[in-house]
Amino acid sequence: MAAIARPLMNDPKDPTHITYEWGQAIIDYALSHGIDVLDITGKWVDYQNITPLLMQNRPDLFIYTGHGCRNFLATQNGCSITNGWREDVCQVQCGQPPNLKVLRDAIVVTFSCHSASQLGGCAIKYGARAYVGFSDYMMFTSDRAGSQDLFRDALLPMAIELMNGKTVGGAVDATKAALLFAAKQWKPIKYMAIPFYWNYEYMQVLGDMSARLGG
Repeated sequence: MAAIARPLMNDPKDPTHITYEWGQAIIDYALSHGIDVLDITGKWVDYQNITPLLMQNRPDLFIYTGHGCRNFLATQNGCSITNGWREDVCQVQCGQPPNLKVLRDAIVVTFSCHSASQLGGCAIKYGARAYVGFSDYMMFTSDRAGSQDLFRDALLPMAIELMNGKTVGGAVDATKAALLFAAKQWKPIKYMAIPFYWNYEYMQVLGDMSARLGG
């Protein structure tokens, strides 16, 4: 089973309204390939709800498409997954005890800023098989022309290729190849190229590179 958490911030211009749709694309792909999905959305993506949901369902793959801080994954109501440490990047604090044990034996993929810098390593210590995220900001552009879809197509292989049976290392390689290809393709347009290069540079994988779903 895969679990995906898709928080939405109240501000309609918040980037979670884009990554929420990216999460739906992952869900559609998973269901079309016979993979069960626990979809945790909106107000349900908070500490009080997500902790028992993940404990009860024990997903093999956990995907997060919301804001991230160094020490927790952020939601409209504070946080969802946390290592319990004081935050030094985000202005808000989580204020909850660690709940990383809910990720034990899971492969974790976060389309979130910062979380691989500290939270990821803690997740591995608590028993996650692998953790993929960003050690700094995850960047993308958004406009009426749909440039956000180009970043979707370059980043989502991280989840899609895992569902196709690739190892974590193989999925990371596929994603970085897509990011690098897009960066070179858009090199003449700096505001497009730089975020692709940035994501290529700051995507980080921790834990077992040979881990795969069902293996």
